[in-house]
Amino acid sequence: MSDVIVAGLLNVLTPEGLLLVAIGLLAGFFVGVLPGFASSNAAAILLPFSIYLAPESALILMATIYAGAAFAGAVPAILINVPGTAGAAATALEGYPMTRQGKAEFAIAIARMASAVGGCLATLAVIGFLQPMSKVALSFGSVEMFIVAVIGLLLIGALVGQQPLKALIAGFLGMLIATMSADPQYAQPRLTFGFIELYDRIPFIPAIIGLFGMTEMLALASRRQTLSAQAVAYVAPADGMLRRGLREVGASFNYLLRRPVLTLKSTVIGFSLGILPGVGVTLANFLSYAEAKRSSPQGANFGNGEPDGIVATEASDNAVTAGTMVPTLTLGVPGSPTAAVMLAALYMHGISVGPQLMTNYTLEAYTVLWALFLANLLIIPIGLLLAGPMALVTRLNPLYLPPVVIPLCLIGAFSVRYSLFDVWLTLIFAALGLLFRRFGFPVVPLILGMVLGPLAETNFVRAMLLGRGDLAYFFRTDAALMLWGVAAVLLGVILVRLFRPAIAGSKS
Repeated sequence: MSDVIVAGLLNVLTPEGLLLVAIGLLAGFFVGVLPGFASSNAAAILLPFSIYLAPESALILMATIYAGAAFAGAVPAILINVPGTAGAAATALEGYPMTRQGKAEFAIAIARMASAVGGCLATLAVIGFLQPMSKVALSFGSVEMFIVAVIGLLLIGALVGQQPLKALIAGFLGMLIATMSADPQYAQPRLTFGFIELYDRIPFIPAIIGLFGMTEMLALASRRQTLSAQAVAYVAPADGMLRRGLREVGASFNYLLRRPVLTLKSTVIGFSLGILPGVGVTLANFLSYAEAKRSSPQGANFGNGEPDGIVATEASDNAVTAGTMVPTLTLGVPGSPTAAVMLAALYMHGISVGPQLMTNYTLEAYTVLWALFLANLLIIPIGLLLAGPMALVTRLNPLYLPPVVIPLCLIGAFSVRYSLFDVWLTLIFAALGLLFRRFGFPVVPLILGMVLGPLAETNFVRAMLLGRGDLAYFFRTDAALMLWGVAAVLLGVILVRLFRPAIAGSKS
């Protein structure tokens, strides 16, 4: 196994691998500093064009976009108090006050260093423990995989968003959409409405492009952010800017060295929550922020420009990106929207995802993880060189992007199967995404439902056949009983979240 890990590293260190890492990181920086334009949107737009790349090359590109955007979202959060990504929302709580105090350079340097350290540590943890985790996944039979799918769906209601009922509705709607394909046992068409294109399964790539790329472009057209006066001073051309940046790199590194427990604790929180599908980086970052505030000697200064808060949120932010790779590579369950796009890339290349992925494509998996590690490491030097230009991107009028990106989305949707049906399907999912935004429904549960629905149905049917219709078959192994216990706990959390407002209202 060590030979495969080393071979994966050597794959990344080839000229092509390094070029893809650099391109992905730069693209991640660009999309991360645009408020609301997430890495999943960029990955979805690039998805159809990645068919011309090898599978590992496509995944390297998307994974490094993910890492770059995770850090870059902190730049507008610090400079203009508008998070570039959802994960940077907590960073703004301390970053923007530091900008108002004239400490924008140090705040961005802290965010850059914490992102790199947290991302590298979490990725090394995945590289070290992925094989044992995949062996556990391989031991799962149809019963265990069905329960895993159930747990993934219950996580939607337990942890996603502030309104669990809306999250559950979105998740079950995703499952309903997934059932438009033929019956897995009898191959009878269901809900295809006469369209042969829906017989196999709902085309995942047009759905992803419509829900992420198209929807975001249409929503982005209504936004416009400008730099604050303090931010303008930060990005204004000045002699010795690179020298000052290098000095801030040293200062930020020393700052993290004096806070090893905070950095490690925030990394563990981000990594742990990243493993849970659909939980989201926002929850991980706010939990890290709250824990840092609770335990920091400077806790009383939080909210007034405390660097400890930035360390906590940014170390957690990039650790989440590594954590999401665990369920994605071991179970075929996307840990995040960007991971869902990566799974779509695997589907597009004819690769079956699931527990067998780590057996049949071990080298490709470790290649992607080493690319993620290198991208996090390069955040320090490349982020230093591009800090000023990245800040200037926040001045870009978003109205310029949709006329360019929307045609690319439609062309990309058409180019996968050369089908106008996929173009219309992309537009339908874009409309659905806008409706979700309008009425406050989260999109991530919809995607999870589309992915987990077929997984749950196929394994349920297989388990029923193996058990000859006996439901007791679902409770015969220790692993199944443990997983059912986890499902019961999550169901309890959902019920508490659903009925807590009513109980609180009756008491008042």
